[in-house]
Amino acid sequence: MITDIKTIASFIATAIWADGEYDEAEKVAVSEIADAFEFAEDEFVKSVDSAVKELSSMDEYSANAYLQRAADAVDDEEIGEVFEAALEI
Repeated sequence: MITDIKTIASFIATAIWADGEYDEAEKVAVSEIADAFEFAEDEFVKSVDSAVKELSSMDEYSANAYLQRAADAVDDEEIGEVFEAALEI
């Protein structure tokens, strides 16, 4: 992946944050996404956890700006893969 692990974690965290609960099924999905992108699982989980915590203190406008910054950082060739990963959550 060209796109930074933290950028992808931002998308995954936003999908988790959207329903307000980080449940067991989402944790399994995070592990599966790490595997699919060939990321070190523990590093990706930490990045997602950190991003979820960061999002929890944001209002809707701040969260939208956060997601826009992440979207701008996704490599053009990887947009579809990142979108599919977010849908998995």
